[in-house]
Amino acid sequence: LDSLRCVLALASLWDLWLITSDVSTAFMYAEVEEDACDLVLLPSNISYKGERVVCLLFKAMNGLRRAPLLWFYQLQRTVYSLGGEDTFESTLFRLSTKRGLVLILVYVDDLLIAAQDQEEGEAFLSKLQAIWKMKVTGRIPCRKKGALEFLGRTIYRSKDGESALYFGVNRQYMTSIFESWGESVKIGGTGIMPKLEDLHKEAVKKFGEEPLTGAAEQRYRRVLGQLAWAALSRADLSFPISFLSRFQAKPNPAAEHCMRTFLKWLAMHLHFVQRMPATQCPYVGEPREVISFCDASWGLDSVSGAIIIYKGC
Repeated sequence: LDSLRCVLALASLWDLWLITSDVSTAFMYAEVEEDACDLVLLPSNISYKGERVVCLLFKAMNGLRRAPLLWFYQLQRTVYSLGGEDTFESTLFRLSTKRGLVLILVYVDDLLIAAQDQEEGEAFLSKLQAIWKMKVTGRIPCRKKGALEFLGRTIYRSKDGESALYFGVNRQYMTSIFESWGESVKIGGTGIMPKLEDLHKEAVKKFGEEPLTGAAEQRYRRVLGQLAWAALSRADLSFPISFLSRFQAKPNPAAEHCMRTFLKWLAMHLHFVQRMPATQCPYVGEPREVISFCDASWGLDSVSGAIIIYKGC
């Protein structure tokens, strides 16, 4: 996701054209090394002279443990052959053309292409489509309204003529968290993030530390996992999720009370997204300057944070 944020930041600053695509049956395009010996036992209803059949693989297949790695090597070789180069991140490639830069972000069989020139981006995509069977899953033209999904996140531009991009977890996923909780969560309170540490201390005195039932423990862990995934895109959720994770191994009624209170707060702030660049960023810096801040709390255990800013993103 850090690489995705970098690409989206550049896309908003440089007015890049975006397109996402999916490679169909990607693993089956990956070639197996000549000196490797990957064998597969065919189903029992396939036989030769009454004997089971074992095949030597020349290409990977779904279910092969090395298939994701072999596919990445295949994709890497293909990008290199088309003029692509490595970047700071192994899953992010760049291609320099006469009309500008093309960035290729890869996650298994999902690709995000960002190009300064639309024709160059389309041409690169066409070359890949000539090699593999691919499906285009979304587009956002330069300075045009549009939306797409990538890695379970929604990326969109709200209106024509602007450069800013918005990035966040889609609404359906956030709503599903409350469905997993299974209780009616009433919106209430001041809207301020609850102090879970103090709340937990008070709840321990009130509810004790007896273990929850098996079903309640499973619900706590299930919802916590969903929240942790959402927190990868929402920095405002990082600390409360970190606190609630302390009780993942053995959640108690006090931890459940903290979870319930946090969900009540979350219901008031359900659909927050990140804007690139930010509307109010006091530290924009010089054109080639990256600004960073970090701090840690000596009053609370295991609390630290950092922020990196490039031209308001």
